[in-house]
Amino acid sequence: WQSADGGLEVESGMRRFRFTLSRLTGAVQIGVSAARGRSDEIPDTWNDPAMVDRAWFMTGSGNLHNGSIRVFQTGKKLREGDVVGVEVRLDEAEVTFRKLHSS
Repeated sequence: WQSADGGLEVESGMRRFRFTLSRLTGAVQIGVSAARGRSDEIPDTWNDPAMVDRAWFMTGSGNLHNGSIRVFQTGKKLREGDVVGVEVRLDEAEVTFRKLHSS
């Protein structure tokens, strides 16, 4: 895994994030997690039963996941140069994924 990990505590409202896939060298998981705090134990991958209802993400194959549960299969693989948008609406308990630009 190569990863970018950041922390932004948000308790209400809506936030948007953009991820540019400048170089793919392995498995991809783009999304958000509901960590309970800095000391919260996070598995090496969000694709883990312990992350159900705690991590929502898109994989390199285009699948959308809730932890280890695949909830949707887009059939559109991510490629280098793609830009993925993630919109989080906390008050509505919604996460939206969009492929904003395709290479």
